[in-house]
Amino acid sequence: MKKLLAVLVALVSVICIAFAFVGCGNDQTEEVEVKGRITRLRNAYEDNGWLDDNDLKSIACRQYDCYGMQENPYAGLYKQKTEISTKEESDFKKGYCDKYNNQPGNKPELEPSDIKITNYYGTYENNVVAEVIVFSEESLIAENKMHIGVVDFISDYNRDIYVFHYDEDWSAPITLTGTLFDMSMAYEEGLLDENDLKSIACFCYDFYNEKNPYKGAYVQPEEKLSKETRGELKKAYLWQIAKQPKGDLDYVNIYKYFGTYKGYIVVGMNGYDGCYGTAVTEVYGVTNVNWGSIYLYHSTKAKA
Repeated sequence: MKKLLAVLVALVSVICIAFAFVGCGNDQTEEVEVKGRITRLRNAYEDNGWLDDNDLKSIACRQYDCYGMQENPYAGLYKQKTEISTKEESDFKKGYCDKYNNQPGNKPELEPSDIKITNYYGTYENNVVAEVIVFSEESLIAENKMHIGVVDFISDYNRDIYVFHYDEDWSAPITLTGTLFDMSMAYEEGLLDENDLKSIACFCYDFYNEKNPYKGAYVQPEEKLSKETRGELKKAYLWQIAKQPKGDLDYVNIYKYFGTYKGYIVVGMNGYDGCYGTAVTEVYGVTNVNWGSIYLYHSTKAKA
């Protein structure tokens, strides 16, 4: 009798476990929150600094090829994969819907199924770049090109290029090893010379499509800043410029990495609580569209 009772108990346990597994299979998987933001290509480059000039040329190369243009001024510069992953597509569409649905007056609300990714232009570190169309499938190419940075894109009235940016994980401790200097201080301390200032100003004049007195003086850096360096720069900005030591690093934009001059990093930074620096148009005889949001990072390890 005891043996029979033990067998029955064991059998009931197996059945319960089996039903538990079936139940788990029927439950919908809990959706993992994706931390990221989406914006138009121009804003991603000009305001947020998520992409650099070389990324833009790669994206343009792919766009000209996707549109079947006979002449491609950026031929051969696309080195990314050609197919968007399932996860990237899902995150991109959800990010687009969230942005659209949160803007007052946008009706009807969008679902991811409403969005068609017409062309995928690559993933650049944590930035997914794609062209989308909503509510309409007609393509109407403008006669004039869309100029972003130093790159000319095909302008399509019914399609637009967006960038979905995965927020970075800044949970690891960041140690500050230096100080941010504005351009006047950097020059006074001998960290930059006149030619360095002209190089930086040259980019800005071209960036804003202004007449450039220093044409040809700027050279785009070959490499991007590492995540560790970007984190340190963002933290320095929060502490020293924005005076927000507990602020969110993701909302500090390094909109431009100009280069490393004499071992010191020079960047354009802005974006936290409207802190954009003071408008300054001249530093020791070298003019610029605005020196106000450009900083040199003087690190104790810079000369190591």
